[in-house]
Amino acid sequence: MNYQVTGNEYISLPTIRESDGVVEDVTFLYMQVKGLLELRGKAGLIRPYMEAEGQRIPLHPRWTREHCWIPGFTSEERTLRFSCVYLTPIGERGFMVRLVLENTGDAPQQVRFGVEGEWSQTLHEINETTELNAGREAYESGWNHM
Repeated sequence: MNYQVTGNEYISLPTIRESDGVVEDVTFLYMQVKGLLELRGKAGLIRPYMEAEGQRIPLHPRWTREHCWIPGFTSEERTLRFSCVYLTPIGERGFMVRLVLENTGDAPQQVRFGVEGEWSQTLHEINETTELNAGREAYESGWNHM
């Protein structure tokens, strides 16, 4: 399987599958546990998707790299052009996924697009890999309500 890779000095997206754009895991250094933490999902941590008229449309990515380190793809299916870019800005402790869906046809369409996924496992990696079983928690942001 082929992968795209990106990251900055804080966070890494080391396994972005070229076949469908799925981010399998995200890694970052966490000094409180003196090692690298890896967040994983069984079917992928982050999965981009698009739907038209209530039907999921498979993605067939054509990859590009901006400035040698920003991976992105375009998938043209039917009369829709879906693009996805993975951004890991220098100096930031996070990443972004920029999605754009364009109707290239003449007729209006009911569409949905976004990302989905699951966080099923956290691994501590230093000289060996150990799963952390203390639980996973996510909090709603009062700032952006994500």
